[in-house]
Amino acid sequence: MAGTVRVVELNILPCTGCLKCNKTGKCESRHDRWEDFLSRYKKASHIVIASPIYFHYLPGGFKILLDRFRSQIQIKMTETGLIHIPRWVMKKQYAFIFTLGDRSDHDAGPAIKILSFIAKLFGAEDEDITVLIGRGLAIRKQVSLSQNRLENLYKKLALPPKMAAADYKFNRTLLQQAYELGTTWAGDLHAD
Repeated sequence: MAGTVRVVELNILPCTGCLKCNKTGKCESRHDRWEDFLSRYKKASHIVIASPIYFHYLPGGFKILLDRFRSQIQIKMTETGLIHIPRWVMKKQYAFIFTLGDRSDHDAGPAIKILSFIAKLFGAEDEDITVLIGRGLAIRKQVSLSQNRLENLYKKLALPPKMAAADYKFNRTLLQQAYELGTTWAGDLHAD
């Protein structure tokens, strides 16, 4: 998908659960930008999903967007559960980048689970998905702060300043991983 899509600017309407898409393969909500978004999504070879984790999950607008992917899946009910049949399969590379306040990755688990499910349903393999998580974050751009500025921040937050050394090292590694992923993907895109 060329360019950046900000979910909050899409004005995507929520799924109404009409289930007409199970027969038609198209969402019946016609007064938003879902079809435009879906077209751009399908054309993209690389998808970066970057989001904060709010209260253990993706923000509300993101959930609305994910629900609309239901229209791209035929679902059959069986005695043992549901069978999900994608209406299209396209190999893509995915990066899920999350920021969260928790010091562990646990809060990102539900978001990783649903996004991986959707990506794999439409053709991704485990090796096509990269997850990067900035954790223990309290302010904007904290991941790029120097160790000294982290120590000062931690004092203001009543956290032990000695945590700053390990967090600084973790943040540098995270930024390096993001840089390397971007460099690799840029090479992939120029090779296409």
